[in-house]
Amino acid sequence: KVNGGDYSTSNPGTAGKDLNLEPAWDLLTDCSSVLVAVVDTGVNSNHEDLRANLWDGGATYPDHGYNFVDDNTDTTDLNGHGTHVSATIGASGNNGVGTTGVCWKARIMALRVLDASGSGTTADIVDALNFAIAHGVKVVNMSLGQSAEDPAMETALQNASKAGIVIVVAAGNDGANDDDADTPTYPCDSTASNLVCVAALDQSFKLASFSNYGAKSVDVGAPGTNVLSAYAGTETTITDSFH
Repeated sequence: KVNGGDYSTSNPGTAGKDLNLEPAWDLLTDCSSVLVAVVDTGVNSNHEDLRANLWDGGATYPDHGYNFVDDNTDTTDLNGHGTHVSATIGASGNNGVGTTGVCWKARIMALRVLDASGSGTTADIVDALNFAIAHGVKVVNMSLGQSAEDPAMETALQNASKAGIVIVVAAGNDGANDDDADTPTYPCDSTASNLVCVAALDQSFKLASFSNYGAKSVDVGAPGTNVLSAYAGTETTITDSFH
C-alpha cells in the first residue's frame, strides 16, 4: 500500500533523506524480546511478511490479540491501516518477500479498536491500553487521534506510562498546530511522560503538507508519504445462484 495524502507516487524524494537503518541493522535486527501492541484496525495474520512476527496469545488469544470493537478474539483487519502499521514496525526482513520492517523479527500484538471505516470509541482504546498493561507490552503504537481530551483515556495513558510502556502516537493529519488550544489532538497532547508524538515527513524530510505539528506537543518526525508496506487485502462478496 502507498500512504501519504496527495503526494505523487513518482516523487523520488532526496537521496539520503531516510531513516538510514542499515547501520542499525548491522547491530540489531531481532526485536522479538520486546512485545509491541498495535492499537489500530487489526492485522492480516496470514500475511506472509507478518505471520511469523505476531504475538503468540495461545489458546486464549489465537488471533494474536483482541478485538475490542466486537468483543471477541478475531483481530482480522477490515480496513488495512493496522496491517500497514504492523509491517512498518515488523515486516519480516531479508526474506525476499515484500518490504522490510524497522525490525526484521518482532512480536506484535494486534489490538483492534477501529472498525472497517477507521472509526472507534475512547472506551475501546482505554480497554486496549489496559489489556496491553496486563500482558506485559513494552511499546504501544496508536496511529489515531481525536480533538477532545477524554479523562478516562488520559488515566489509561498515564497508567501505561507508569508501567514503563513507551506510547507512540500520531500528531494528526489536519495540518494544524497541536500546541494551539483551539486545535488540539489527543492522545498527542497527553502529558504522559513516556508518550512520543510523531509528525509525518515527506520524502525530502520536510514536514508533510497534511501533518500536524507543535514545538511542545510533537516530539519527532518520521517518513509519512509514499510509504510502502503490507496491506490487509480486499474482501469481495459475490452473489450467484447455484442450481
